[in-house]
Amino acid sequence: MTLGKFIDAINLPKLVVEKAEAFLTALLGEAVKESGGLIGDKVRYQRFKNQVLILRKSQTLLEEAGLQPRPIPMKTLVPLVESCSLEDDPDIQEMWARLLADAASSDSNAFLHVIGVQLLSSISVDDAKLLQLIYTEFLDEQPKMLASYKRVGIESSTLYPNAITFYPRNLFLKLGFDAGRGDLLIDNLLRLNLVKYELPEIKDNEIWTSDKIFLTMLGRHLLEVCSSHPAKHKRHS
Repeated sequence: MTLGKFIDAINLPKLVVEKAEAFLTALLGEAVKESGGLIGDKVRYQRFKNQVLILRKSQTLLEEAGLQPRPIPMKTLVPLVESCSLEDDPDIQEMWARLLADAASSDSNAFLHVIGVQLLSSISVDDAKLLQLIYTEFLDEQPKMLASYKRVGIESSTLYPNAITFYPRNLFLKLGFDAGRGDLLIDNLLRLNLVKYELPEIKDNEIWTSDKIFLTMLGRHLLEVCSSHPAKHKRHS
């Protein structure tokens, strides 16, 4: 449909449509200027471009692992491919690609492939940075804690995520986030059940609350699948 026919069809002044198109182009950024066309074309172009980038990343991950892709249930594949097309950030695109590659190589995490779509759709770039930092520090601390257990005769190859806790303020400092901004990120991760606060304790007949957080099992499983941290390949679920 030509621009003239489109304007006639929606019954809006041409100037209004042109201004809306210019505004949307500014919102979408430089990349969509390659697409030309109408407003819808620009959005479709950017979404398609994102899909191609993520699909190619996922294919490369499978090839590097020497794996052949298997069919993915439509209930998982369609929302995954549709939702990932809205992501422009390269780091979160990498997480989408790893989720897709995992779904294409095994059904052992089928529950996570479905809910992972909702989770990755609900996190921002800063949420992802905070999650990755928590997971990296968890993986770095885990061997030290396992070694301390071994010294007292306790043999284990992995830890529950709540065994390692973090002060949010320390995490914010490492990422350069102010407290207000960081607290909002924590609130979102709590809402998604990716992190939790330590349970309160009763001391001297008083309830003492903790300001330390830890990864939930859901958070750990999501990051095991979607993180590129090299140490994760040494994990034992």
